[in-house]
Amino acid sequence: MTERMEWGTFKLTEFDIQSYANLVESSKQIGERRGVSTSVVSYHLRKLNDPKVNEALELNSNISRIKFSKEKQPQIEQMIRDGVRSCEIMDTMEISGQTLARIRNQMGIEIKKKKKEVAKKPKPKKPTVIESALSHPITQILTKSFIV
Repeated sequence: MTERMEWGTFKLTEFDIQSYANLVESSKQIGERRGVSTSVVSYHLRKLNDPKVNEALELNSNISRIKFSKEKQPQIEQMIRDGVRSCEIMDTMEISGQTLARIRNQMGIEIKKKKKEVAKKPKPKKPTVIESALSHPITQILTKSFIV
């Protein structure tokens, strides 16, 4: 894993912008080459608000969506039908919990949310016969006179 850059030091070069706009490199490839995450590259590309870059961003987004629905989604759906645990699906398929929930909703599967249990104060227990006898005022007076 590469070391984290100082905040605000990353800048896209003209080469990065042109290679993305001309569909030579993806934001993932630029990120790997420059040592930053894909999301950092995408953020800076969006910030440019360049029509050619925006067109490439939209195209790549559509390609990713189609690729996901053809390749990953059927595998995820099968894992859900097979009863694989959610955390295992998310780790194996590298997806977020929101994505998994969206797929489940598309399949018509509702997640049963567990009700949060509120901690209840314990009911005071009834004193035993011995405890009642010992706490009685007369018993306390008698025991004090014998102890002193």
